Amino acid sequence: MEEGIKIKLGNHKIHVVPTIVFYKNYYAKKRIVVNQGSTGSSKTYSIIQNEIINILNKPEGYLTSITSPTMPHLRKGALRDFQQIMLSWGLYDEKCHHKTEQYYRFPKGAKMEFFALDDAGKARGPRRNRLYINEGNLVDYEIFKQLNQRTKEKVTVDYNPSDVQHWIYDQVITRDDAKLIISTYKDNTYLSEGEKQEIEKMCPVY
Repeated sequence: MEEGIKIKLGNHKIHVVPTIVFYKNYYAKKRIVVNQGSTGSSKTYSIIQNEIINILNKPEGYLTSITSPTMPHLRKGALRDFQQIMLSWGLYDEKCHHKTEQYYRFPKGAKMEFFALDDAGKARGPRRNRLYINEGNLVDYEIFKQLNQRTKEKVTVDYNPSDVQHWIYDQVITRDDAKLIISTYKDNTYLSEGEKQEIEKMCPVY
């Protein structure tokens, strides 16, 4: 594995050593990237890292949307990971985080917005550059289609493989422009031994 990735924002330089799941997403060339990951695989954290790195030096008018089925899902998952990553990299500025409207404005003007998909009307909003759907297995296919049609560049979807049948399997993974990344807790080098043991007790299949 590589020794990490270097990020630069003005005079601010960061050296990050992420998991293999980060690299698989970072180097994925397809328009749609689907992450099938079990508990503790680092999929959400790794995807958010990728989205932050992509948007850091983008200009005003560039928009990345981070979505989840409900606001509780969003707060406990993607939004919490976003704040944790930004803080750990020394990039977080509370003045740039508009919590009422749920978006973060980066230094060069690009915006990352966060919204829940419990209202189908939100999927018919303005166009964006990139999209990340967290917990895609809990989102209706029609909502995915609306969001996908309004995204110019890359769409990333993650899900926990708990459903035997789902539109992700039939309508997304089978596309020519889609790449599937499968991960488990074994891909997350940052898990402690205690965490690994608990996951193995809960999911003996691993």
